[in-house]
Amino acid sequence: MRQMKERWQAGESPMPEGVIFVEELGEDEAAEEDGGRGLQERTTKVWGIVVQGKGVGCGPVCYLLKTSRVGAGPGSGMSVFSTHFCLVRVKSFRETAQSQLKNSWLLQSQWLQ
Repeated sequence: MRQMKERWQAGESPMPEGVIFVEELGEDEAAEEDGGRGLQERTTKVWGIVVQGKGVGCGPVCYLLKTSRVGAGPGSGMSVFSTHFCLVRVKSFRETAQSQLKNSWLLQSQWLQ
C-alpha cells in the first residue's frame, strides 16, 4: 500500500476513483461459525471490507462478507464446488460480525412473510 501511495504522490500513476481494503477476520469469529468443532479446513470464512471513495463527500463504508464453499464431498467421487456468499453493511462495531450476519438473515426472512 505504501508503494502505491508514493507513486500517486509522485504523479507516476493516477489517483484511483476508490480503494477497497479486504481482510479475513480472526479465528475467533470463524470458530463461532463452526461451533467450536475445530475443522481442519474451514469452508466458511468471514471478511471485513472497507470501501473508500475519492472526494470530500465519500467517507469510508464498511461491509461484512461471508463466503461458504459447498459441494460434493470426496466420498461422492465428484469434486464440484461452488461458493455462496452474503454481503451486509456493518451497522455497529460493538456487535460481532457473526451476530450482524445472522441478524441480517433474520430481518430478511421477516420481509418475505
